[in-house]
Amino acid sequence: MEAMKARDGARSIANPQLLGELRNRVAEDQAARRAWLRSGGSGRDVQMIDEKNLKWLRGLIRDSGFPNADQVGEDGVHLAWLLLQHADYDPQFQRSMLPALVERWKHHELPGDDLARLTDRILKASGSRSALVRSSIGGRQRSAFPITMLSTRFTRIEHSSV
Repeated sequence: MEAMKARDGARSIANPQLLGELRNRVAEDQAARRAWLRSGGSGRDVQMIDEKNLKWLRGLIRDSGFPNADQVGEDGVHLAWLLLQHADYDPQFQRSMLPALVERWKHHELPGDDLARLTDRILKASGSRSALVRSSIGGRQRSAFPITMLSTRFTRIEHSSV
């Protein structure tokens, strides 16, 4: 995280308003989840926030695509990923975003762990069994990847299995 912050500090963020919106949405998301865990309630507040964020994220991506580091920094890409990770009400939408996330990963804008977690979530939602494994991919830092995604260089995702 510190390296990401340093890289973001050295870049000019093209869309600081979008970055601010992502930060606000994720702060609300996380506060609701913490409150839900403390209370042991129904989680209805979390569900409402997830639905609201899903609707907003669909519109953002429809109009502008999935945010990239030039627009919102690596932090903003991670924040957008978190909202997508919590968009469980639309697993097809989550799945449709995998190619964009692979591109963010290839350009070092998204940690491999984030890509792996979303892929694992999609596989589980589709009824597939998946297992995260730790591996060094193409000489990059060790990251968790669903076993169904592993290739010697991680050049592609087998979409037929995802």
